[in-house]
Amino acid sequence: MVSTPDEPDTPGQDDAPEPDAAASTPAGPPQGYPPGYGPPAGYGAGYGPPPGSPPLGEQLPAYQRTGPGIGIGIGIGAGLVVIAFILMMTTLGTGFGESLFGLVWPFVVIPVLVALLYFLPKWRMVTTGVLIMFASVWLIVLGPCVILLTGLGSF
Repeated sequence: MVSTPDEPDTPGQDDAPEPDAAASTPAGPPQGYPPGYGPPAGYGAGYGPPPGSPPLGEQLPAYQRTGPGIGIGIGIGAGLVVIAFILMMTTLGTGFGESLFGLVWPFVVIPVLVALLYFLPKWRMVTTGVLIMFASVWLIVLGPCVILLTGLGSF
C-alpha cells in the first residue's frame, strides 16, 4: 500500500498496489471446471434458468407433463382384474385349470404383458397404476386363497 501524507508509513507494510475495483467484484462461479462438472447446458454463469423459461414454481416434473396419470391406470387395472377373473373361471373346467398355475395364470400373464409398457415413457404412470391394482389383488385375494387351496398354510 502506498503511503499518503495523511497516513504515516508504518513498518511491516508492503508496498503492493491496491487491487483493481473491477477485479474485486465477483463475475459468477469460478470457471475452469473439471470435465463433467459445472453449470448444466443452457444455464448462464449465475446458475439461473435459461432466458425465456417459465418461473421455477410453475414447472412440473417430467412425469406429470406427459401421458395419462396413475388414477387412470388403477381404473384400467380394475377392468383387467375382472377380465383375469373371467379367464380364470373359464379355465377351471379344463385340465389346465386343475393345476395351481392353471388357476392363477391370468393374474401372472396380464401384469407381465402390461409391464412391457414401462419401455414407453408416456405410459409409465398408467402401467404403475395397473401393477398397483394387480399387486393389491395378489396380496388381498389370491395369496391367501392359494395358501388355503394348496394346504401350504397348515403346519
